[in-house]
Amino acid sequence: LDQLFASVVGRSDSSSWKPNLDMMNMLSAFMRRDQPQ
Repeated sequence: LDQLFASVVGRSDSSSWKPNLDMMNMLSAFMRRDQPQ
């Protein structure tokens, strides 16, 4: 999971910032759903 996050953040140049932001939102939502409180 750390490698996936690093690859998403690593590609945060101007051309791919918007898709990366959407992917990070999806990833955070997935992690929140995966860890119920």
